[in-house]
Amino acid sequence: MKIHATLLILVLSPMMSFAERLVPSTLDPAKAEAREEAFIPWCTPQEKDAYWKKLSPNHVPIYYERKAGDMSRDIFTPNPGIGYWVLAGLTEKNLLKTQREKLKIDDTLVSASVYQDEKGNKIYWALWAPRERAYLLLDRMKALGIGQARIEYSLIDKLGFWAESLQPVSGVITLMSMGLSFALLLVSLFLGFLLFRRERDEK
Repeated sequence: MKIHATLLILVLSPMMSFAERLVPSTLDPAKAEAREEAFIPWCTPQEKDAYWKKLSPNHVPIYYERKAGDMSRDIFTPNPGIGYWVLAGLTEKNLLKTQREKLKIDDTLVSASVYQDEKGNKIYWALWAPRERAYLLLDRMKALGIGQARIEYSLIDKLGFWAESLQPVSGVITLMSMGLSFALLLVSLFLGFLLFRRERDEK
């Protein structure tokens, strides 16, 4: 009973979670040298503006790093003829809100990084592009050992997206998904109670 209850709780816990979670772009250590050559130099915000004005008309920033002293640097790649949307200085809430808006127009999250500001708050940088043509940027990122960023969703989040795609019955399905979430919560609490009671009786 003890083992079964524990396993069920472990299985159900991720399903009940409402939290969206960013998985930033990963960096392949084997290609660190290639990335270093691709980065523009570390620069101040004023210097960064000059690089942006020079490169952005024909290039896309595919990765961003920031360090203490308000210094940052980017990797730019020639634009293969693709529209894109890049934002910096985002809070987690704003990042996830933008992600939901981008999903509605079939844009995908391509690259993202996270750093801490002077107060210790997490700040995000992110790049989106049309899903069907994002591979044009991802191929260049792969060559530099930069992985695609992604947002991980819980089962309940996924049910919500599915409900939104089924208008006009989405309201009913959303209520059903909320009911499922509540039921899973009750099951988890009940199993936790059984586990606690079982362990107490064995002492």
